[in-house]
Amino acid sequence: MSRPAYPDPSQFDRKSDYYDAKSTPENPRWDLVDVEFVAKVERFNPATGIWEKLAPMSTPRGGPGVVTTHGRIFVVGGATGEFGPHHEPLTSSEVFDGHAWHPLDALLPVGRSSLCAERAPGNRILAIGGFEPADPGSTVPSTRVEGLRGGQQ
Repeated sequence: MSRPAYPDPSQFDRKSDYYDAKSTPENPRWDLVDVEFVAKVERFNPATGIWEKLAPMSTPRGGPGVVTTHGRIFVVGGATGEFGPHHEPLTSSEVFDGHAWHPLDALLPVGRSSLCAERAPGNRILAIGGFEPADPGSTVPSTRVEGLRGGQQ
């Protein structure tokens, strides 16, 4: 979180879809949190139950597609900034080789966040769905499925 939780103002706004007549500024019913994307990465080993800190990604990103193959971790897309109207979906991808992160030459044609990634035949990674930019500061659901080269980088 980039700052402490605070009351969501939409619960007090009669014109909002999230208006709650039982909520008051003195007694709010729910809070918002602002999330800032970071470059920090940790890997969980289920055999040992231990989290391991890895080298930070080259680009801080939130909501990327993630897939592992051939002992490497691939991240595809994601977004920079803070979650909400101040985030920018990314076209870039990177791979962790066990020691450091490296950018992939393969780029998404359109930046996407909150997408899925999956291994595909032919050393490819599928980037599936997510959200892509629409009007400035907003995103729309994506139906795109793209194969990126890089499964054995």
